[in-house]
Amino acid sequence: MNTRIVLHAVAAAICAMLLAVLPGCGSSGQWEAALAVPPSWQPGKALPLVLTVTEQGKPAAHLSITARLEMDRMEHDAIALSFTEKSAGRYEAYAMLPMGGDWIAALQLAKAGKHEEHVIAFTVKSGR
Repeated sequence: MNTRIVLHAVAAAICAMLLAVLPGCGSSGQWEAALAVPPSWQPGKALPLVLTVTEQGKPAAHLSITARLEMDRMEHDAIALSFTEKSAGRYEAYAMLPMGGDWIAALQLAKAGKHEEHVIAFTVKSGR
């Protein structure tokens, strides 16, 4: 029976370490981020990406935000973006995507020495 207690304690410790390493991949971080993307993509046109960031339910201002976009399950080159703050909690960037489909945005958020990474999956449909 002591072996079971030790195994449960070890499993709990491993889970706690994993959560400490990945604070920005869910809702456990300081900031919450939501990405709004237009429903369709058109070749040769920049796609506006609007990121809304909150901290304890209030708009998070004065963040430095960069992103790396990669197409899910494809070998396209990654696209680096820098978001510009348009108003408190609202940030925008424009991306020249090679095609519509499933994308992953790896976001780096920073302010006053605090850093988080958020990963957001999104889909852009091809439109003409």
